[in-house]
Amino acid sequence: MPIEDAAQRWDEAKSPFLKVATLHLPIQKFRNGKRARLAEALAFSPAHALPEHAPLGGLNRARGKIYAALARFRHARDTRG
Repeated sequence: MPIEDAAQRWDEAKSPFLKVATLHLPIQKFRNGKRARLAEALAFSPAHALPEHAPLGGLNRARGKIYAALARFRHARDTRG
């Protein structure tokens, strides 16, 4: 499938859905003031990955930059306060 052309229709005959895992996450109780502050300081990025797991394609490269810019904005906004 063409990685760089997001306009292409995904052909499931050529590249069918493949289930690779099922995750079971138990309920956890870890919320407290210190952890809540830590959670607010964290930032998610789909680009933060090992090279072999890095997102592919131009749209995902753009997402990495957008997520980083939004995290900087949010952290700057939250520390003004």
